[in-house]
Amino acid sequence: MWNYKQKGDKKMKGKIFTIIIILLYTIPAYTQSNLSERHYIAENKQDTTYQYYREAYNLILDKKWVDARQKLQEFIKEFPESSYIDDANFWICYTYEKEMKYEIAYQMYKDFIKNFPESSYVNDAKSSMLYIADKLYKSGKKEYGKSLEKQKEYEVDEEIKLQALYALGNMGSNEAIPILKKLLKSSESKRIRKRALYTLSQFDSDEALDVLTELALNDRDTGIRKNAVFWIGQKKGKDALPILKKIYSLTRDSELKESIIFSISQVSGTEAVNFLIDIAKNDSDPKAQEKAIFWIGQKGEELALPALKDIYSYARDYKVKQAIIFSISQISSKDAVDFLLNIAKKDPDQNAREKAIFWIGQRGREFALPALKDIYSYAKSYKTKKAVIFGLSQISGEEAVDVLISIAESEKDLRVKKDIIFWLGQRTGSEKAKKYLLKILGVEKEEDY
Repeated sequence: MWNYKQKGDKKMKGKIFTIIIILLYTIPAYTQSNLSERHYIAENKQDTTYQYYREAYNLILDKKWVDARQKLQEFIKEFPESSYIDDANFWICYTYEKEMKYEIAYQMYKDFIKNFPESSYVNDAKSSMLYIADKLYKSGKKEYGKSLEKQKEYEVDEEIKLQALYALGNMGSNEAIPILKKLLKSSESKRIRKRALYTLSQFDSDEALDVLTELALNDRDTGIRKNAVFWIGQKKGKDALPILKKIYSLTRDSELKESIIFSISQVSGTEAVNFLIDIAKNDSDPKAQEKAIFWIGQKGEELALPALKDIYSYARDYKVKQAIIFSISQISSKDAVDFLLNIAKKDPDQNAREKAIFWIGQRGREFALPALKDIYSYAKSYKTKKAVIFGLSQISGEEAVDVLISIAESEKDLRVKKDIIFWLGQRTGSEKAKKYLLKILGVEKEEDY
């Protein structure tokens, strides 16, 4: 963040400036290095001066700035009525810029805009003026800062406004915050508003934080509200928690709630976890509950498991239960496994039992095989038995085949038998499975059929 109260932190400012400059000058629409390629001019067959202009333009492509400028000046003098006259004038400005004669280039671009207001190069000239003004301002020529501020008043296209936002942010003045606030309220462009929000988020001040909070609560665009929440979380860490809790309490927007839950999940400490637990237990929005449960599960066993077990005892919504079962399944401790087993055996919710069985089956052969055998001994409904059979079918090795065959031979429910036969048929490399299937058909040896 840009903390302008800590002016001694030059190293951090340097890093931030480098990141911003990389962002600023790698955007294709603004890139200075590819400007000549973007403005390749096709031949105008009605204008016989094209070949003369082309000779000068080729020197631009070859980066021979002095030679190109001389050739362009000769072209302007000899062909003042050419349709390429604005092209030639623009590239003369450009040669000074590439030679880093910035003050000359700045004035020449300014004159170009005045003399050729209808030229297709006007936006590029304005973009270059911003680039140069930023360079000069950073070199100590503070008078060019006014040019950056005034740029917001120009009737320019979206691309120029976007670059103006980059440059305005680079200036590092808190005076930019009211400008950004006004732009966020008045602009209809999503790109400009998104860039303005990002620029605002980089100011480490109470004023910027107040604007972000206001946007999170009241902006007309859900995307802006969600991004504002994200940046609040990034700006303040633990200090952001009261602000995020306040926004959460005031909103009914489901998408915004999810963004707030994510931002809170990134804050360390028990206070953040406790707030997520409160959402998971008490929020009337099942989607918000599910998101809170997911992020609780990412907090580590010590914090997560007791919380998830407690939440499960309150849960009535199946999707909420499903989310808890998934989160617990990602914890590797015996306590977590025992809790899943208890659900699989005894939970009155059939869907919850099936989900617990599924995740137990993903635990690996050493644990899953005996656990699924144990669950099957408790199973009464066909759906539960079917879930166990599927879990067993996903375990590799002949030991799982033995268990499936044993169940098939003792099970009276024909539906279960059919399911086992189907899954044994998928064991193409198992001799035991093949032998059992042949036995069902009354064939003792393969050569008998």
